[in-house]
Amino acid sequence: LGGQCHDMVGCFNFTCRMSKRLRALGYREIILNRNTVLGPAGMTARGHEYHYSSLDAHGEKSVYDACDRSGGTRVVPGFEKNRTLGSYLHLHFKSNPEVPQHFVAACCQYQNERKTFVNEAP
Repeated sequence: LGGQCHDMVGCFNFTCRMSKRLRALGYREIILNRNTVLGPAGMTARGHEYHYSSLDAHGEKSVYDACDRSGGTRVVPGFEKNRTLGSYLHLHFKSNPEVPQHFVAACCQYQNERKTFVNEAP
């Protein structure tokens, strides 16, 4: 706490700082600005954010744009690297049933690619 930096798992090149106070709370809507494991560019979904930490993404670009319930722009970045999506947003899959369907399809595609790779290994 108190502004100290903490190492993450290493998937993303981020720095995270914990705070003693709430940094963000509220409902959000996202619009994907590129194809991701959640769906194609242009797809929307809703969720909420609640966190005490702040993130320095070192210039990485978010895979979606976000707004709050009133339509005001919010900075709630989401990042994807090697089919891993990282975000403060807790998605509500029922807000758009295509999102979990697309996510499951992406998982199945990865599983099939992995099986092919394993079966082709010497």
